[in-house]
Amino acid sequence: MTAVLGLLLVTAVRAGIPGISGEIASSNIQQQLEDEAQRYLWKFGYFAPSKSKQISTKTSELTKQDFQDALQRFQASFLMYPSGVVDVPTVVKMNEYRCANADLSKGEMIPALKKSDLWSKKILTWNVTSMPVTLTAAQVRGASVEAFEKWRIATGIVFNEVHDENKADVVISFEDAPNNLLNIAASGSKPIKSRIYLDKNQLWAYRDHLLRGISLFHTLLHEIGHTLGLSHNFYRGSIMHPIFKPALLPFGTLDGVPNTDRLAIRRLYGLGQDVQTTAETQGRPSKCPKLVDSVVAVNDQEWLLFRDNKVWTLRNRKFVDEGKSIQSVFPRGPQFVNATVSSNGKILLFVERTIYGYTFDGVTFTESDGYPKELHDRVLFYPQAAFPLNNGSVILLSGNVFATYDVEQNAPSFLNDKQRFFPNLPEDLKSGVQKRIDIDDAYWMFDEATVSDYDMVSKQVLQLQNVETFLNCT
Repeated sequence: MTAVLGLLLVTAVRAGIPGISGEIASSNIQQQLEDEAQRYLWKFGYFAPSKSKQISTKTSELTKQDFQDALQRFQASFLMYPSGVVDVPTVVKMNEYRCANADLSKGEMIPALKKSDLWSKKILTWNVTSMPVTLTAAQVRGASVEAFEKWRIATGIVFNEVHDENKADVVISFEDAPNNLLNIAASGSKPIKSRIYLDKNQLWAYRDHLLRGISLFHTLLHEIGHTLGLSHNFYRGSIMHPIFKPALLPFGTLDGVPNTDRLAIRRLYGLGQDVQTTAETQGRPSKCPKLVDSVVAVNDQEWLLFRDNKVWTLRNRKFVDEGKSIQSVFPRGPQFVNATVSSNGKILLFVERTIYGYTFDGVTFTESDGYPKELHDRVLFYPQAAFPLNNGSVILLSGNVFATYDVEQNAPSFLNDKQRFFPNLPEDLKSGVQKRIDIDDAYWMFDEATVSDYDMVSKQVLQLQNVETFLNCT
């Protein structure tokens, strides 16, 4: 989707400055966005077989049902509410930088490569032929060496750098990319004489040297997966997810080849399973989650706990149900959350760069006016945690950075270092809940498995407990 259309959209929505929010009010801009969406859906394989051949060059031959089906297929794949219309979450997702490789083939998952199409040797060579604008040769080489090493650990294949591209099995180059209007930043070819192309003019970053930009290490990890024979998938914990990772990721996030991709590559090459098991998959199943993605307070007595695609209700720290799907509780909502928080009587769900807002009448949640919204672009990270302040603002965090966010203005008012202003918080913070909603000097701070009794005045943890013992599973 073009930057111009993004700017047009800001002026064409209701109640949404400075970010994108509300309903798209202009029919002209709606049509422009639909035209861009059709090109996106065609390019990445979302149209079903019945029409695929007919629309290869003529999107005008599409019927309304063809387009709606493809759009719903895209929305469901990215765990959005399948509205079948080009709404705000869809525009935000299509505006993210991504890989040029297709996600689907004629509306279906791309089949695995045959054994004869895979690498047969156990030592592969690689070479970088050119450099981007924003990184030095040493930084590019550092990212490349690290990414190849992660795949060596996952596969047992050895990757050696060579100085002659003609002798390389995998050639990496940074090129002037055409103006494709689809936010494509890189691509990777299949095995045997593989090429990885990256847009040399993108803001590439390695580790934390540049706050705004795309992570080169994670992009190479993704594209090397293609050169080994993996296709895209929609598991958000996979390095083969089509959307690229921002430079400003918490340390340790996707720091190697995730288990789901280890399993996929080992199955593809017939290497057997060598996958680490998480604590949550061990032992007998429980109706109550032992780990959390996020927790938010509806009021002093009632909380909501999110894990994967489900949400549980707690009263006075006791589970009162066995969990429901997030979309069954929050109309037109997402299938997962990165962070949640309450503010000015609303429950806010953060999913990458989209903010969903809901009000609660004591029985049901209703979508608030002007939502969903797009997170302001001055927030350079995907929020991974949040906690509320009494003035109506919220604190959004990712790794060691935070933003004080004015929800009503949909804009940050302050950005800084978490360790400086909130020392001793859990390293992998997920959520903060006030002990009393009208007082913000004492919080329960959650990471995935523990709860900290955090005093905001002294900035000290007074007590640490396991989630499993802190919350009562009845």
